[in-house]
Amino acid sequence: MKLSLQLILETLTEYGAQLIETDGDFTFTGVQILTSPTDILEPDTLYVCTPKVLPKLKKQLFENHCFVFKAKPSQLQCHHALHGILLDENTDLNEVVNRLITLLHSFTPLSLPSRRPLSNGAATSRFLRSPKRRSRTV
Repeated sequence: MKLSLQLILETLTEYGAQLIETDGDFTFTGVQILTSPTDILEPDTLYVCTPKVLPKLKKQLFENHCFVFKAKPSQLQCHHALHGILLDENTDLNEVVNRLITLLHSFTPLSLPSRRPLSNGAATSRFLRSPKRRSRTV
């Protein structure tokens, strides 16, 4: 399921969230921390970053992508058609990322791993493995 930018904005209101120039219909299936410039961004991913990363991104990356960042209003002047959510400058971005991940997981259906039978008739998840036993020599 994709989450709307409006729902994310409402979730982040306690961090002073303000919508910045969003003329697109943004929806998201994931969140990622952007710690350094990159050449490729996924269209359905919401990127959380500091204002220091934004000026280093290529201009075309701003067109179809959305960012969540903390900054002073004066730091926004250097960006081209920036779409996103501005947070208070004292916001803990780790806390924001955790909140966004929790929000995404609450709207994503849980898929349980398949189960396989054990030799004794019980079932176990295919992701769980029993520890290997060491053979002892006497």
